[in-house]
Amino acid sequence: MAVWGAAAVWLALAAIGVLVFGVLRFIWAARSLLARVGQTVDRLDNETLALIRELRALTAQASDMNAVVFGQLKRVEKLVSASEQLGEAVERSAKSVRFVARAVDDLAGRNLQRATGAGKQKFGEALTWAELGWTAWKWWETKRTEAAAVPVRPKRDEERDKFERSE
Repeated sequence: MAVWGAAAVWLALAAIGVLVFGVLRFIWAARSLLARVGQTVDRLDNETLALIRELRALTAQASDMNAVVFGQLKRVEKLVSASEQLGEAVERSAKSVRFVARAVDDLAGRNLQRATGAGKQKFGEALTWAELGWTAWKWWETKRTEAAAVPVRPKRDEERDKFERSE
């Protein structure tokens, strides 16, 4: 039994040695794996920092663009507001023009009706006066034509006659 006891001890020691060797091999593999993971994490950290810098730059540009767009939207909003006010002013002006046009049209209609009633009589009188004026014109024209047809004899100048005789 003692043989079996010494062999069992050696076997136990060999098993413990294999077990220690396996644990050390596992630790060494885990350490190299952790080293690779650490390198990957460092590389990812560097890339993440670069991406964060780019994102900050893009965010700053986006913020600037947002401010520009917001300013333009404010201007467009003011322009739309001014356009609405202009439209309202044009609409009020059109209403005023329609009101004035109706008033002028009504006034002109009333004046025309009043003028046609009183104007018919005055128009008749005006025609009578025009006819009288036309008749006077024709009479004067006739007399002028008759007067132009009669030859006019100039009076003789006695001084001139004397001068002609002396020659």
